Amino acid sequence: MQSMVRLQQLAMMLMLLVSLAFSGSLTPKQEARLHPAFKALLEEALDANGRVRMARPELSSERGAIIHTSDATMLRAAGIRVQSVYHGFITALVRPLDILQLSTMDAVDFIDPGEESFPQMDVSLAETGASLLHAGFFNNTPYKGDGAVVLIYDTGIDWKHLDFRDPTDSTKSRILAIWDQTLTPGSGEFSPAGFSYGIEYTKAQIEDEIDGSPAGYVREADTHGHGTHVAGTAAGNGSAVGG
Repeated sequence: MQSMVRLQQLAMMLMLLVSLAFSGSLTPKQEARLHPAFKALLEEALDANGRVRMARPELSSERGAIIHTSDATMLRAAGIRVQSVYHGFITALVRPLDILQLSTMDAVDFIDPGEESFPQMDVSLAETGASLLHAGFFNNTPYKGDGAVVLIYDTGIDWKHLDFRDPTDSTKSRILAIWDQTLTPGSGEFSPAGFSYGIEYTKAQIEDEIDGSPAGYVREADTHGHGTHVAGTAAGNGSAVGG
C-alpha cells in the first residue's frame, strides 16, 4: 500500500515538473496558496527554464508547515507527512517538492511556514508590570516578594535545583515542605497531619538529603518538569543562572 502511494506521489511530481518545465513559473492560483517565504523558496528552487534544481541539497530537507485544508486524508494519500489534524488546518513536515505539489491541490487553501517562538524573559519584567511593583509605584512601597510564601500545586518540583536553595548556603533549602500526593508512605514516612495519603517531606528532611545526612530519603521527583518551571517562575531566585 505504501509503495503504491509513493508511486502515485512520484507520478504527480513528474507531472508537476513537466508542467513547470513548460510554464517556467508558478501560476497565480499556486502563488495565492503560498506564504511569501514558501513562494520565495520555490522560485529559488526553479532554474531559468522552470526546471527543479535537483542537485540542490536543501530540496530534500524537511521543514514544518501549517496547511489550511479540511481534507487531511487526501494529503496523506498524496504522501504528505501529516503530523497533527485540527479543525480547518493540519501541521506537516514538507520538502520543497511537497510544497510545490500542495500548491496545485484544490483541497489546500494556504500553506504557511508558521513562526518559531523564543522565550523573552529579558523583557517579561516590564511587560507584566512587575518593575512598577518593585519600584514602589503602589502605596510608595516596593513589593519584591520578601516574606511571601508561595504554594505550588503541580507535577512536583526539582528540590535539588539551585533556584530553590539559599544563595549564601547551598545546603539550605528555600522549600518549606513538599507533599507528594502520588507516593504511598513506606517505613518511616508519613502523610501530612489530617490526611491519609501522600508523603510530606519537611524542610529539615530536604536539607538532610541535600547535604547527604542521610541520603536517599526524599523520593519526590518532578518527572514532567512543569511544576519546577512554574515554581521557578513564581519563586526561583535565579541562582542557577547567576541571578
